[in-house]
Amino acid sequence: MAHQVEVRASAVNEILSLPQKLAERVRTAIDALAEQPRPFGSIKLEGFINLYRIRISDIRIVYSIDDTIRIVEIIEVSAIDAKFIRSDNLKNFGLPFF
Repeated sequence: MAHQVEVRASAVNEILSLPQKLAERVRTAIDALAEQPRPFGSIKLEGFINLYRIRISDIRIVYSIDDTIRIVEIIEVSAIDAKFIRSDNLKNFGLPFF
């Protein structure tokens, strides 16, 4: 059974600001997360329980997975050269391990 994919408004705005071909690749990758929320190449973010990231070209997609209710939430879409993930996007997602 597939997961439902939800995309935050801020992530939608970031996707809309991308060049068309890159935006299409990002949307395709996000859609694929419904069937395979942990695709090859996905990285679990350290210090959080359910946060992951994938890269598409020079774009980072940060998302959470809730397997109990089968939801993938896209939290942030940003350029890899951005040094840090915006902390306000990480509120209420997973608890630090330490």
